[in-house]
Amino acid sequence: MPAVIRLIALAISKTFSKLFGLATITFFGRMPSRDDTKIAAVGLLSLAWIVLPVAVLFPEVGELVLPFLGGDEQLVRTVAAVLLVLVPAVVGGLTAFTVNHRVAGRSTVGQILKGYVYAPIIAVLVVAVLLVVPIVKLRQVARLRDVRHQTIMVRDDDLAECRDRVEAILQRVGLSTRRTEAELPIRALFRGLAWVLSDIFDRKLDGGMLQLTVGVDEREVELTVHGTDLTAVGPRREVAYVMALLNEGISEAPLYLTWDAPGQDLEDRMLALREALERGEPVDERALGRIAEELRWLALGTEAWDAVRRRLFVLERDAARHRAGETVRPDSRAV
Repeated sequence: MPAVIRLIALAISKTFSKLFGLATITFFGRMPSRDDTKIAAVGLLSLAWIVLPVAVLFPEVGELVLPFLGGDEQLVRTVAAVLLVLVPAVVGGLTAFTVNHRVAGRSTVGQILKGYVYAPIIAVLVVAVLLVVPIVKLRQVARLRDVRHQTIMVRDDDLAECRDRVEAILQRVGLSTRRTEAELPIRALFRGLAWVLSDIFDRKLDGGMLQLTVGVDEREVELTVHGTDLTAVGPRREVAYVMALLNEGISEAPLYLTWDAPGQDLEDRMLALREALERGEPVDERALGRIAEELRWLALGTEAWDAVRRRLFVLERDAARHRAGETVRPDSRAV
């Protein structure tokens, strides 16, 4: 293959890599902390898989994907055909060993076979992300907007309640909010992604997507709420302010700040203690101490661990206020 074609292919590859990172991280959020590497590999393998049928038919294209085969067209066809069959099995195999699935003892063979469903669907989603998101969000990209995330999981799939609580946090400090709707192509991509993640992790994930436009000092921040992520896009200073407010206020909201099952168990126990406080019941300090000790041993990512610890700090503060004779009411909570 001429060197100039290889150079062009490398440039295209790097450009797509940047766009892929921007699109997926910005608009699809983050994966569970203990499974993010596996899911990233699933996405990349699926993206590579979609090129393999073309490589079988047109080995010249296959040389771009399999340059180490030395330009032998028959060898390129053979290897591409083998990978066309094997890659979906690898995709399914990776999903079989995710930590956060909820089916105990699910069939590894069955999950490997599901890779033949996941690979084409994820491949189409990834290509659609690369084509649709940069176009739809071109204005934000051109303005070099800052992007920040808060990983969540909406309890009981009540996305509308989550949006209401986020809105209440912002309105409490005097910020204006306006409910908007994401573009149809973006909503469709989210629903497709939600279906795949629901099946991989055996969790019912809300495929909806809600948006708020937040006014901050005559500038606007676009806040996107979906089943697994809060994303703020806008000017750097204003985005930092909005996310700081959410990080402070969301500690008491009835939603999960982790994906990992042990983390969610701790969050369930903290929510039960908070509800007891709001009923005027005392909270056993030993129960708080046990939660704190278990949290120290919890294998969470730094961001998720900090979020859960912040939630525990708020609970400890309110428990101390209750012991001092103050009333902890639902309307005194941060959200």
